[in-house]
Amino acid sequence: MDAAKVAGCFKDRTILITGSTGFLGKLLVEKILRVQPGVKRLYLLVRAPDDAAAHKRVLQEIVGKELFSVLREKHGAAFQSLVQEKVSPLAGDMTHEGLGLESTRAKQLAEEVDIIVNGAAITNFCERYTSVTWNVVQCPRFRYRTGNVDPVSGTRVHFRSNSVKSL
Repeated sequence: MDAAKVAGCFKDRTILITGSTGFLGKLLVEKILRVQPGVKRLYLLVRAPDDAAAHKRVLQEIVGKELFSVLREKHGAAFQSLVQEKVSPLAGDMTHEGLGLESTRAKQLAEEVDIIVNGAAITNFCERYTSVTWNVVQCPRFRYRTGNVDPVSGTRVHFRSNSVKSL
């Protein structure tokens, strides 16, 4: 599959990304913004006590990094408006029901999101195995409950960092 086809899959799509503060998550966010400026919106679920803290964390730990220098140079003064238009930080947690979002917010998000990229990880290696598997279960369950069907393929799509599955 060529790169243009892959980038085309993200045009006019709303994407929920978990794990965006991690190494691969940052790369994914930067790549999508750079090669597909027609993406509708990127929701970045990050661990934070509230939306203001999530916003601060996204600015410091993701878009504030050197990785985004190509985008900064390309867009110049418009870089901040690009980020404000396309990137929406969400305070949440994969280990909580409904991704740790208020039920009305989770429902609105479920109706709006076209693609979920689940790159979240629990970085405490002393966690019990049942806690670790919760990450694998929560995001697909959230997507399945939405009832949304991908308009192109007719399937529910959930991307993980190591696989692609149709639910």
